[in-house]
Amino acid sequence: MVVAVTVDNKNAIGLVAVSSMRGLFHDAPGEGQGSFWGSRLLSTFTISEPKGCIGYAYNGHTAMLARVDGTVAAVVGWNPSSYMTAQVKTMIANVMGTKNRFTCEGTWYNDAPMIHDPTAISVEIPINGEDAKKFGTSISGLVGGTGVGGANFEYTFLPAEMESNDHPFVGQCTELAVVVLCAWLHEFQDQPGCTELKNALFNMANSQNMSERNLMQGKMMQFISNWNNSHH
Repeated sequence: MVVAVTVDNKNAIGLVAVSSMRGLFHDAPGEGQGSFWGSRLLSTFTISEPKGCIGYAYNGHTAMLARVDGTVAAVVGWNPSSYMTAQVKTMIANVMGTKNRFTCEGTWYNDAPMIHDPTAISVEIPINGEDAKKFGTSISGLVGGTGVGGANFEYTFLPAEMESNDHPFVGQCTELAVVVLCAWLHEFQDQPGCTELKNALFNMANSQNMSERNLMQGKMMQFISNWNNSHH
């Protein structure tokens, strides 16, 4: 799909997501179907963070998005602090038969390149310009940080399963993006659509379906597609 950098004079806040790998030529309808794996890597490659494109194309990713005066002003997401550490732990967990059941240090990143991925889709709630700017400034301030509200978080692919006394604050990209966004949606509850989106995201995060509670990437892509289809 690719998320447009500029859309008229629209002011909005929301989420942007890119799909995990679905074959050499992406096979998910509505998410850049037919896109070659190599073209996905090139679309999000940057000199400043060359490994980031691999994470987007292989694991998929979800981040928060702010659009101000029509232009994407901020895209911020939660990532492993070290891609190498996360990859090593992933391989060890797979060998031990505990796939993705581990934690590692996490950091908020500027994820602006991900909007150019051909599988990128977004859910955007229109709000007034001043509030969109306030949200964009706030999430931009998270970049380089290691948590939310003064609490340090660990990165994990399976947050619903990995909370423990050793790591009381854990999350992957989708969960922390949802947590922060929903706090702002609550603050902007007097604006149309904010409460509806917040409630829908909370319902998914508290589902009895473990893949929904873990906010897996496929479920988030499906959620955004369904939301957009029912609200346009």
